[in-house]
Amino acid sequence: MKNCKYSVLTLILFSLTIVLLILLFKQLVKTNSEETFIEKHKELVVNKVTELENENLGYLIKNQLVFFGDDSLNVFEIKNIKNNDQIFFYFSYNTCPPCLNYTIDLLKKFIPSYEKDDSIIFISPDYPKRFRNDCFGKKLLNLQLNKLGLPLEKENVPFFFKINKDMQIVSLNIVIKEDFERTEKYLQSLFFQ
Repeated sequence: MKNCKYSVLTLILFSLTIVLLILLFKQLVKTNSEETFIEKHKELVVNKVTELENENLGYLIKNQLVFFGDDSLNVFEIKNIKNNDQIFFYFSYNTCPPCLNYTIDLLKKFIPSYEKDDSIIFISPDYPKRFRNDCFGKKLLNLQLNKLGLPLEKENVPFFFKINKDMQIVSLNIVIKEDFERTEKYLQSLFFQ
C-alpha cells in the first residue's frame, strides 16, 4: 500500500513537472516569437524610411518664401538665411511628443549652446501661432504656403535636412521611434564632421 502511495505521488510529481516544462517551453517560444516580430517590424520600418530618404534626396525646395515666428510681414526667401550650414528640422504639430522631446534632447546633447545657436532651424507647417516665437527655445521658421514641396511631407513624419545654395536637399534623416539611434548617428555625423 505504501509503495502504491509513493508511486501515485511520483506519478503526480512527474506529471506536474512535465506540465511545468511544457508551459515554460511555450512561454519561451512566445517570447522568441514576439522578439522576432519586433525585430522584423523594426527592420521593415527602417527599410521603408531609408527608401523615403533616398527618394527625397536631390529634391528642390519649391516654397522658398518664409518668415520667423509670427512676423509674417517680414517674408524673405529661404536661400537668404545667412549660412548654408544650417540644419533644418521639419515636424508637424501632430508629431508624437516623445519623438519630439527625444529629438530636442539629442540636439541639446550635440549643441552645448542650443538656446543661442542658430545652426538648427525648426520648420512646421501647422504649429500653433502662439508657440511660433518660442518653439522649444527657438523661433519657428514658417512657410508662407505651408509646404516645402517635398513628397515626404505627405508622410507627416519629422525629419532633418540640409540644403545647398541651389535649394536642393543634400542630406536627410527621418526621425522614427523604432530606431532613434539612426538619428543620433546622423546628428553626430553633422556636428562632428
